[in-house]
Amino acid sequence: MDFIGKRWIGFVLSSVLFVVCLSTLAYKGITGTINLGIDFAGGTEMQVKFAEKIEPKSLRNVLSSAGYGNAELQSFKQGDEFIIRVKGTKGANALAADMLALRKKNGRINNLSDILSLPSFARFTIDDLNALFITEDVKSDTESDEYSATKFKDNVNSITEEQAKIVLQRVLDRVIVDRIMSAISSKIYSDSDMAGFQGKKDLNSVSSPEAFTEIVTDKTIAEKIISYKDSKVGGLIISFDELKDFISADLIAKAKEKFYLGKMALVRTELVGPRIGKELQVGALKAIGLSMLVILLYVTFRFEFQFALGGVLALVHDVIIVAGIMTLIGREITIPLIAALLTLAGYSINDTIVVFDRIRENIKLNRKDSDFNLINNSINQTISRTINTSLTTLLTSMALWIFGGEVVRDFSFSFSIGVVIGTYSSIFIASTLVFEWNRFFKVDFKKYGLSKRS
Repeated sequence: MDFIGKRWIGFVLSSVLFVVCLSTLAYKGITGTINLGIDFAGGTEMQVKFAEKIEPKSLRNVLSSAGYGNAELQSFKQGDEFIIRVKGTKGANALAADMLALRKKNGRINNLSDILSLPSFARFTIDDLNALFITEDVKSDTESDEYSATKFKDNVNSITEEQAKIVLQRVLDRVIVDRIMSAISSKIYSDSDMAGFQGKKDLNSVSSPEAFTEIVTDKTIAEKIISYKDSKVGGLIISFDELKDFISADLIAKAKEKFYLGKMALVRTELVGPRIGKELQVGALKAIGLSMLVILLYVTFRFEFQFALGGVLALVHDVIIVAGIMTLIGREITIPLIAALLTLAGYSINDTIVVFDRIRENIKLNRKDSDFNLINNSINQTISRTINTSLTTLLTSMALWIFGGEVVRDFSFSFSIGVVIGTYSSIFIASTLVFEWNRFFKVDFKKYGLSKRS
């Protein structure tokens, strides 16, 4: 087949794809509408422990029903503990602006309930705001209960806009945690369970010694129970009998009247902040850029500069088009996607090197032949190997995409697209760019000593 003769068809097709994909990435990047995953955009990480083993698929179905189908899910230990990572909700900037505008309009905010009158705060409850804000500073001259309860809260009448953005992001993340825990509760608790819980507190959710005042007056004992729950059993007490080392049988019976033992516990929550996300974005770009540079230097050393340039431009072509397609169809830009792009770079350059190596062999055998025929014949001689290898890789990658589950789905899907694009660029782009370089600069690479390198 005359690949070199039809090279402009490939150039036009690639140019259109490249411009569309690059424009999409640029536009969505500038406007902030690119769908970044939790590693880049920030979000919430929850560790949840269950009294019994639960299937990951069942938990993922619960998350999907709650609107968090894209959450990252990691099971560990005996399958009774999970890390759930959810992308943060956008909107903290707008919320902060609205809250401060209300303060400016009224002079001050006297009641947190006034904030709830704002349309943008319709999703929140007064408990959400009470957990983080106060309207008056409490004097710190004494360690009173009132001061202890408020010293870590921010005063809405003195908070700056930047501080408000950070605090309101916590509110948004807290809403996410509450919704997820509520969705899981509705799955693992029956109606009869819920009826039995009426008027009682979940012992596994207690974090303050004051919650035990109706059972024990000794604060030290209450602290030991909480320490045992959090440190010894990972946040989940399975049976009230576990308390016999701390309180008497009569007090255990009293505890059963006031508390119930939940079948799950929120062990911890952490935030992946915007700063961490920014570091990961820069790191990902550096990784891709460095890989391109190393490939450029290696191929220059092994062949000639025009080969290295053709190979790297084909790689840039592959990476931009795959990233652009993923962005166009609304898929998240995640760490597995970056891993797929780097894997694609290695796979694609390997395919390209096979063609370049055949060109070098043909130079030794046919030194009188033209560049046109040398490159064209080399592509035709390796095309069956290229297609067979690519089909095998593609089938394996697609099998991972279909049967591998959510954890590897982004990686396998983007890599499957990359295999197709990379195979196309190895045939129609890399070697034809070398031909155009030689033709434009009037270079005869048979005189470069290329055939002497091995």
